[in-house]
Amino acid sequence: MGNLGKVLLLILAGMLTAAALPGQGRKIQGIVTDSITREAIPGVNILVKGTGQGTTTDQDGKFEVLIPAGKEVLVFSFIGMEKREIVVSNTSFLQVRLKTGIAMDEVIVTALGISRSTKSLGYSATNLKSDEISSSRELNLINSLAGKVAGLEIRSSSGGVGSSSRILIRGISSLSSDNQPLFVIDGVPVNNTLRSGSGDIDWGNGISDINPEDISEMTVLKGAGAAALYGSQAANGVIVIKTKSGRGQKGLGFEYNTTVSFEKPFRLPSFQNKYGPGMNPSGWDFWKSGEEPYYAWGPLLDNGILAVQWNSPLGSDGKPVPLPLVSYPDNFRDFFSTGQILSNNLSFSKGEEGKFHFRLSFNDAREKGMLHNTDLTRNVISLNAGTPIAKKLEVNTSIIYSLTRSGNRLNGNSDAYNAVKSALFMSRSDNVEDLRNYKELLERGVPLPGSYTGKNPLVVAPGTTMATSDYYPNPFFTLDNLLNEFSSNRLFGVVGIVYKITDWLRADLNTSLERIDELYEQKCNDGVRHWNGSIYSYKGSYSRGLTQRDGRTSNFRLTFSKDLGFLNISAFAGGEQRDNMMDWGNMSAQELAISGVFNMSNAQGTKQASNGYSHRRVNSLFGSADLSFKNGVYFTVTGRNDWSSTLPPANRSYFYPSVSLSWVASETFKMPAFISFAKLRLNASQVGSDTWAYQLERSFYNLDRIGTIYEASVENTLKNPNLKPTRTNQYEAGLDLRFFENRLNLDLAAYSGTSFDQITPVNIASSTGYSYRYVNVGEVSNRGVELAVNSTPLDRGGFKWDLGITGSRNINTVVSLAEGVDALPIGYGYSGIRTEARPGMPYGNIIGYGLKRDPLGRVVHVNGLPVKSESERVLGNITPDWIGSLTTRFRYKDVYLSALFSARFGGEIYSLTTQWMRQFGLDIATDVPLRQGAVIGDGVMEKTINGETVYVTNNVSVPFSDYSYWYNAYGLHETAIFDASYIKLKELRLGWDLPAARLKKWNGSRISVALVGRNLALLYSKIPHVDPETSLSADNSKQGFEIFNMPSARTISMNLTVTF
Repeated sequence: MGNLGKVLLLILAGMLTAAALPGQGRKIQGIVTDSITREAIPGVNILVKGTGQGTTTDQDGKFEVLIPAGKEVLVFSFIGMEKREIVVSNTSFLQVRLKTGIAMDEVIVTALGISRSTKSLGYSATNLKSDEISSSRELNLINSLAGKVAGLEIRSSSGGVGSSSRILIRGISSLSSDNQPLFVIDGVPVNNTLRSGSGDIDWGNGISDINPEDISEMTVLKGAGAAALYGSQAANGVIVIKTKSGRGQKGLGFEYNTTVSFEKPFRLPSFQNKYGPGMNPSGWDFWKSGEEPYYAWGPLLDNGILAVQWNSPLGSDGKPVPLPLVSYPDNFRDFFSTGQILSNNLSFSKGEEGKFHFRLSFNDAREKGMLHNTDLTRNVISLNAGTPIAKKLEVNTSIIYSLTRSGNRLNGNSDAYNAVKSALFMSRSDNVEDLRNYKELLERGVPLPGSYTGKNPLVVAPGTTMATSDYYPNPFFTLDNLLNEFSSNRLFGVVGIVYKITDWLRADLNTSLERIDELYEQKCNDGVRHWNGSIYSYKGSYSRGLTQRDGRTSNFRLTFSKDLGFLNISAFAGGEQRDNMMDWGNMSAQELAISGVFNMSNAQGTKQASNGYSHRRVNSLFGSADLSFKNGVYFTVTGRNDWSSTLPPANRSYFYPSVSLSWVASETFKMPAFISFAKLRLNASQVGSDTWAYQLERSFYNLDRIGTIYEASVENTLKNPNLKPTRTNQYEAGLDLRFFENRLNLDLAAYSGTSFDQITPVNIASSTGYSYRYVNVGEVSNRGVELAVNSTPLDRGGFKWDLGITGSRNINTVVSLAEGVDALPIGYGYSGIRTEARPGMPYGNIIGYGLKRDPLGRVVHVNGLPVKSESERVLGNITPDWIGSLTTRFRYKDVYLSALFSARFGGEIYSLTTQWMRQFGLDIATDVPLRQGAVIGDGVMEKTINGETVYVTNNVSVPFSDYSYWYNAYGLHETAIFDASYIKLKELRLGWDLPAARLKKWNGSRISVALVGRNLALLYSKIPHVDPETSLSADNSKQGFEIFNMPSARTISMNLTVTF
């Protein structure tokens, strides 16, 4: 080797030596894991900031990187995760946790279960991951969505076991359907029907059978463009659910999750506690004829007054002994127990790439209600598995079986069976423990009101004598002796086959079966007053209803995808057949021969029976084509044609298209450094929908036998053989802007849609022999804006603060109805109040009688008392003007704290609870200085002078009790209408994740504990006594009415999650 070669070798050796000297460069090792699951993340990009050097994590999430001298910041990034920058300082080993975030090219599940990049979507879609869903610790997964998606309105009807929840996407578009969105699990539509057994009982939603712990992710497709490919079921939007599968799980994975929850009523009425029962301030005798114990205009309490009461024992002379009239301020609160929920979930999973994957899950949830003798049990078993069966052929399956049972649920509304109503109108001097222990009082010989010879004595609550009928029975007696039992067996299964023909062409075939068996039973013991068809009876009764629902869906799809460099083409075409069948039957015995034997063979008298069957089929062809230009411009066109069996042959075929454009401006132009991402989206679409089965031709529904002659009855609704499909046109524009490397993200959407040719029954003249006729009735429009803002104001030194805001405003208008139809009834409340759809006005006007007023708006009085108007008028509307939420989350290393605030402004509600409490003198608002004196009402009197009507100031005084009674009288609705606006602290979560260093010693991947509070505080409300979110159920017809509703629940939950 020459001298030159030796010199070069010496120089090279010196350079290598210098590179190895301290301070000139160093090696960093570490591991990257998911911040929630603690699972290792392979393929994470790691870049030394300010250089082109870097590496990626291996299959175990581990990495090793050499940092040049003068550099000390590593940048970690991964699709679907938030980017992190870490200053390495003097450490040589890093434990890095990445959090799920809004990535530039995040992939989510969209229509037909197809995964797509968010930046390619030309419509609004919100994706929620598993932890965002299950962290609320709700049994009904619908409730877990509250406040997390802009434009989504969630309302839980009550705190009763298994109660339903209402979910609306972008307002009300249908005049007759429940307006609930379509739910899709693993690519197949499933049933979310509002269960409908007997009576005013909230039996819950069908989707509540699903275990939230089985959900991997959920995507809310809000616009018609997003939903168009799902067909007629998707007219109200789609919620796509992907279940956990076990893919990517190395070794045998194990997860145990347990949650214990305690419930108390969220909001209860404020009572006056100074005055006792009756109408006479000077005294009270429960057994005296004509006394009304549910009124509270009686004598002072806690004042040494003795009175004969409902639970007075008999003295030596055989007469009831007077007892002190004392107050029990918390008797209504004490009527409720502490509800308890225990939920345990156990799952096993495993996956080997190219071989198989599976996840098997078991869930057991048991709820003891806040109401005496009410409960619910739910068991869910789910399996998600798949395996290649040939080189290019793979089969996957998802199976969910759930069993839900309830021993008793509350009767609602204003009838005597509503135990909450009976408890609400207890006298302020009633000891609720005596009511609870009524059997012990009977054993001690206390002569409780009423008498009946049978297995169970008739026990009537205080507030009632036999002279006024038992309209307020002892609520504990009712809950013990009137049982509303329910059980549901639900099986859902889907099998999918994927054949990868080439690397650019694949075929998918899916078939599914859903079977739901629901059993409704009402068991009424002796002593419960009920109508037997001719008179009120106290003998036992029994009714039994069975509903069987079958859903079968099969579809196929051929998908093409080709990348041509500057242009990417992706398209698919397919077909589907969907069958929905329902078979139902009801039978009832109005009286039983032997008390307590609940069997139809024990019926006394004639049994009543009815049954029915329906079958609806929809055949479909659909297709979609996507064009992507240089990953910056995305154009999508879709089309679907349905053939529905429920429409006439001439109209049963209907086609609906959609087109959308997504332009990622930040990929086209160089943006300022502070703009990370900018996208514009546009969409125009149409969705069609059919109707229920058998609405075209007249059918017979009842058959009676009179001797040897059979008599058939015809339905009172006139069918229409010329029905057309309902259609919804919608246009949407949106902006997706992200700033400061995703530290601030803004999503804005504006939309306008019209639903026309609505299929609904309308009133017709009784002279036709019918009451209703099905017609294509008119138009409903919705237009609005949605805003979602997510930000990270602070992320430094292990401390991170995230802040999220959602807000939406939807303007709904009933554009037109059928010719000659001025209003379409929606639902009915108490004493004639109702909700209607009227042309030119928003859906859901509240119609009733108001106070009579003079031309200047002053209240007209007659004999010193206010009177109601002579005609009905619009008193309010049930739809909100604006809904929104604020979420804030703080995390310091392994500890986090988050809060969710929800708000609603606008809309009204009718509260019968408030009206009656004021009428009866129970409301704290009636505790005024002039309570036992006289008042002069603010308003005028109507007089006729010289043949002209004039109005003069009212100067007639009347007893305050009379004025309060008539101001809240039966049939006067205006005084019970309240603004339904509110601001709530909806959720508060405090959690701790066990540090990774400790987990490594135990071979664990995640151990976490959390304390969760739901429905914690009402920060703003204009309605007294009740939760402004309340409703009788999730049904359209029940909205806007609060009629002695079961209070909603405040829930405190403790959760432990262990994953290995």
